[in-house]
Order: sequence, then C-alpha cells, then structure tokens
Amino acid sequence: MLKKINKLLSAILIFQFSFVIILVVIKFSPKAIAATGYQGYAVGRDGAVLNLTLHNALMRTATTTDTNPVIHITGFGSSVIFDSWANFVGSNVYYGCYKPNSNPSSTDRDKVLVTAGILALRGSNITYTALGQIDYPSSVMNNPKVLPADISSIRCDGVVEYCNEYNNIRITGSNAFWNISIPSTDTINEHLLIKVTPSSQLANMTFVGY
Repeated sequence: MLKKINKLLSAILIFQFSFVIILVVIKFSPKAIAATGYQGYAVGRDGAVLNLTLHNALMRTATTTDTNPVIHITGFGSSVIFDSWANFVGSNVYYGCYKPNSNPSSTDRDKVLVTAGILALRGSNITYTALGQIDYPSSVMNNPKVLPADISSIRCDGVVEYCNEYNNIRITGSNAFWNISIPSTDTINEHLLIKVTPSSQLANMTFVGY
C-alpha cells in the first residue's frame, strides 16, 4: 500500500514539475512576428517624373493610418526612409496596394520588411538613381548575392523589387534574370528603366485594395 502511495505521489510531482516547465517555456519563448494587413506589400501613386510614371513604396505597417507606414526613396538627394502616408501620397492620386503574384506567406513578408528596414537604417549611404532599379560596385559581380550593404543607389521601384527578390519573391524580369539580388550584367539590364518602370512593376503584381 505504501509503495502505491509513493508511486502516486511521484506521479503527481512529475506532473506538477512538467506543468511548471511548460508554463515557463510558454512565458519566455519568443513570439513569432507575422505580417498582417498590407505589411510587406507595394503601394503606388502618380505624380513621378513629370507625371509620366508612378512612385512606389513598401508598406511597413498593416494599414495606411499607422505612424510612418511606408518605406521608400523619394528622388534625387534623398535616401531610403520610413515616412508618413501624407508625405507619400501628397496631392497625388493613390493607385492602391499590390502584392506579388506568388502570394507570399506572412513569414516571407516579414523577411521583406527586415530587408527594407536594413536599407532604411543605412540612411544616406544609399542614394537615388533614375536609370536602373539598383546600382552596386563592379566588385560585387563575383559575389553570390547583392547584399543591402553592397547597394550604392536605388530607385523607388527598386526598393520594392530588391526587398522581395532578395528573399526569392519574384516581381518582374525575364525567367533567367528576374532576381535583381543576383549580381550580373544581364540582371542589371533586365531591370533598367527601358524595361521596368514603377507602373509596369505594379502591372506585374496583384491588386489587393485601397
């Protein structure tokens, strides 16, 4: 009888100990961050280059009413920044929000936002370019990938393109040279202004809403 009681007490103690461990793990385990709403998607408005094309940005937050919801570069003399919705749209016409045709997961969109955040944190080290979506030194050509630290200048739609394609989410470009983060002359040429514009970029994406 005493052995049975001891076994029962041991089982109860083991259960209580296991339960406490589970509670500790739940309490102190890091919570996953999952993109919601418009986070990680592209937004566009008109009024760029004498109103000949659009100006695109990435959504940093879930909605347009959040504080500094966009990540973009506005033009010559600027760098990649977090910005307000009022500064992004201004007096221009908003064209809506667009997502990659592959319909990336929340985890994938988180990765896009991390990459965009790195570009913004680099501040004035990245300047604006008009001809191609991104520029980087020739020394990068032999590397397997163009890192955020390698980029010397970027265009507004380049922010969208690079942050997605760096994370293997296709936006525009031919089958062989669509990934702008893979350094090569062919990839650069595939993303020049004569082939890709902010307008054509959104045309290659899926409309989500306003």
